[in-house]
Amino acid sequence: MDWKIIWALLLLLLFLNPAAYLASPVEELNKPFAVGNDIYNFNIIMESFIIKPQNTYTEFQVDLSYLPDSKNLTNLPVVYLTDGQWRRMDHKYIHYLTYKKIIPPVIAVGIGYPEKYDAGRVRIPDLLLNPDNFLKVIKQEIIPAVERRINGDPKKRIIFGASLGGHFVTHVFLKNSLDKDNAFWGYIGSSPYLLGPGAKVFETARELASKKGVIKSHVYLAYGELEDQEEYHIPNDTLFEILDNNKLKDFYFFHHVYPNSDHFSNTRLTLIDGLRLLLGERNNRGIGAIDLNYGTFSYDFKTTTQYYDWQTNVFAQNSYAVDPKYSIDNSPGSFKVAADFGKYNSLNFNTSSVFFENFADRELEISVYIPEELAQMDYTLQFLIYSTFASEWIMDTSEKFMLKKSGWNTFKYIWRGKVAYGNADCIRGFGVLINRPETAPVWKGELYFDGIKW
Repeated sequence: MDWKIIWALLLLLLFLNPAAYLASPVEELNKPFAVGNDIYNFNIIMESFIIKPQNTYTEFQVDLSYLPDSKNLTNLPVVYLTDGQWRRMDHKYIHYLTYKKIIPPVIAVGIGYPEKYDAGRVRIPDLLLNPDNFLKVIKQEIIPAVERRINGDPKKRIIFGASLGGHFVTHVFLKNSLDKDNAFWGYIGSSPYLLGPGAKVFETARELASKKGVIKSHVYLAYGELEDQEEYHIPNDTLFEILDNNKLKDFYFFHHVYPNSDHFSNTRLTLIDGLRLLLGERNNRGIGAIDLNYGTFSYDFKTTTQYYDWQTNVFAQNSYAVDPKYSIDNSPGSFKVAADFGKYNSLNFNTSSVFFENFADRELEISVYIPEELAQMDYTLQFLIYSTFASEWIMDTSEKFMLKKSGWNTFKYIWRGKVAYGNADCIRGFGVLINRPETAPVWKGELYFDGIKW
């Protein structure tokens, strides 16, 4: 047969079969994708509800989001996110890929814990020590609850996790592959933690790699170049080597090390590229995500994507406000909290991101609407920042500002030279605390936040 005809047939097969393209080496998929400020140009809808599974000690908070135009669509891929309590601001990145026509419309589902739990502690049994029980809860209770509310495609479920969540995703992929369980079609893991109890995955991976057969899985695992060698480089490279074999059929496995990325900044890059690889059209697949640069920024809360960047320690009392009266520029959009200082002494209003470059040198400005009654009670406001040394998360607070004026109050602060405990050059998140002094009366009412910029 003429070689021109053979090449033509090969190219035709490549075009018709996305999986064949997915099987290409990662080097051929080097395709940068930069997130722009237009990530805040659209709205998302998020519904949240609580599930109390039969055989667990904890409840789960489920955050289900979609684009307004997607509500009535059918058979949409569903992306499940572990550690949902920390992923609310990441939903917009998923839907941004749809907005940019990189992937089809999807449903994003965060699986996390209500604010009454110490999420950093209760996640350990679910994601590391007893992942099979957590998987059972997801399959038997969370997925049915989600799919009663939306029309998702059971053949296109994807699960994402980072760190301990990355271990969970890896464990689920290996277990489901051996059991021929098709609960999930795709798996995306950022910086899987594979030491201690997590090291059990190596034995399972070797068992899977030794088999010949069809497993029909799509997997993307990645970690950051700046992560610890012993904790992340060596264990993950070992796993990659085990899974890089030619015996398994219909197994599309990609792995990557992100340059100049650490344990925190790697998370979002892995999520973006994983979805591009698994759900993108042929010309949109690739590796090389570049996160938004928050060098200078302004929140006016004109879209809900801005609203979901922020959170408080009393999640159930937050809402998106559209009354122009409670917006600093008299147009719809602000963050509303139904505060109750009888239940807590401090209200924590904050955001978190990956890394705010040179943030300590910039003047942070935030406006808060103070009701007249509260302005008479000697409550105070403090700025706060979160920073990291290695993987240790540290909070610093500023001196206190008195809340003495009713109506809109604008506060400004520069952190350089005032960081007592953390790392002024590696700021991950920021916000304010509103405090009730011990001698002050309890206040209950509505607070509004707007006009945040630096």
